[in-house]
Order: sequence, then C-alpha cells, then structure tokens
Amino acid sequence: AKEGGFGIVREDTAGSIVSSHYFLFDVKFGLDIDYFEQVIRSGMLQRQVFALGSTNYSAVRPTQVEGYVIPLPPIGEQRKIAEVLSDADANIAQVEAQIEAAQEVNRGAMQRLFTYGLSGDEAPNQETKIGDIPQHWQVVRLRDVTSESKLRNTKQRYDIEQVLSVSNQIGFFVSDRELPDDLSRYKLVKHKYFGYNPMRLNVG
Repeated sequence: AKEGGFGIVREDTAGSIVSSHYFLFDVKFGLDIDYFEQVIRSGMLQRQVFALGSTNYSAVRPTQVEGYVIPLPPIGEQRKIAEVLSDADANIAQVEAQIEAAQEVNRGAMQRLFTYGLSGDEAPNQETKIGDIPQHWQVVRLRDVTSESKLRNTKQRYDIEQVLSVSNQIGFFVSDRELPDDLSRYKLVKHKYFGYNPMRLNVG
C-alpha cells in the first residue's frame, strides 16, 4: 500500500482470484468506478497510508482503509472528470508509444555503432570482454580516463537547493529528499563529473 498498491478489478479480469493477503472492497452505488480509479492513480490513498505512519503493507488493516477520505462530486461530475482524465491518459499512452519506438531505434543505433563504429557493418571488429568493438578501438579501464574527486562542502557554501540525486532515467537532478542541516560532508560536483550511487547500482 505504501508503494501505491491499489487497483480496480476490470471486466476482463473479473472472476479471477487474488492472494488472501489482499483486502477487497465492493464499490457501492454513488461512486463511479472510472472516477475512483483516477482518484487511486492520483496517489490520494497512498498519501494517507504514509500519514498513518504505516511501515509496510501488513500494517494497513481494512478498518484503516475504510477510514481513508476521498472527494465525492455528484455522479455526473464524477463521470465527466473520469472522461477528461481518461482522454489525457490516452494522449500520454500515445506519446509514450512514440518515445518507446524512438528509444528502440536509438538502442539499435547504439548497438551498431559500438560494434562497428562509423565504418558500417562490414568493418573489422575485435572480440573483447565487453563485447565486439571496432578493431581500431581500445578497451580501457575507467581509472585510465577518470580520477576520483573527494572535495567536500566543508564551508557549507552550497545549500539544499543545490543538492543532487542520481537516477538511471535522467542522471543527476536536484534532490527531493529530506536533507540534514549540516551539508559539510556532502561532496562538490563540477561540470562533466561522472558519479554513481554505490547502494543503488542494481537499479542503475
């Protein structure tokens, strides 16, 4: 629940079964199911899980869920809101499909370029521990082309608006985490630095 594990059973999955660990509720008259799904997707229920201080899914009992609050417009307005948001979802899905197609093209280009370079598919290549690469390329260790920086924010010149986190999707970005007042041990970054989170390597 703290990760947003709420959902609506759709017609194509009705008559199936779920784990006995799940709690199920029958949606009553007066609440449009499409509207309710949008409420769920907004994170409204998830935020109330956190507000109760729950630490894991087993701590969230049915009586707590029954106490969560949602906005309830008249049924006609619910349906209109659901329709507007559903149309927006469809537009997003279309854009995401286009992005995925472009990414697939990019992955193919990366594969070809890292295997054959700029010379094309007929160029001679060499087999290495990281895969086939053009014959005239080198394989080097990162220590050959980088040097570790340990410079710290000892004088606290930089504040929380300049603290970065790293993501496998977008690289470095301004952190949205709760931060301590003392940032003196935080490291300084410069343009073109390469960095990684050693505790999150398995997710990039």
